[in-house]
Parts: sequence; C-alpha cells; structure tokens
Amino acid sequence: MAAAAGFKPEKLVVGVLASRPGGDAEVVSALMEGWGPADSVSRAIPFDFTRYYDREMGSPIRRFFVSFERLVDPS
Repeated sequence: MAAAAGFKPEKLVVGVLASRPGGDAEVVSALMEGWGPADSVSRAIPFDFTRYYDREMGSPIRRFFVSFERLVDPS
C-alpha cells in the first residue's frame, strides 16, 4: 500500500469578474492583503460570453487574472 505524500506548493492564480468602473485596483489591493504581493495582473478583457451575471453585476463585465509571488499549499 502506498504512503500518502504531501503536496508541493503551487502558484495561486485568481480570476476576477468585475463591472464597477475603476474598481480593479481596489480588488487587487484586497487580494494582496490576503495572499501577499502580486507578481502579475493581466489586462482586463470583456467578459461577453454569457449574460448570466448581468442581472446581478450589471454590465459591461470584464475579466482579469491576478497571480501571486508566494506559493500556496494546494490542499
């Protein structure tokens, strides 16, 4: 029988959907408070593949990704 092994730390990447104008920096700042310095923030792109979130979030919705310097335990 095999012994259980631990997980190697992994890169944390967060996908963000946003609709409020000018709120991206605030979101990135809040994420960095919890996970530490970001090492990459992508440019925002239109999230127009579905209208599913429009009623709750408003539109237009955009998507961007944030990754962090510190590796995290995936478990």
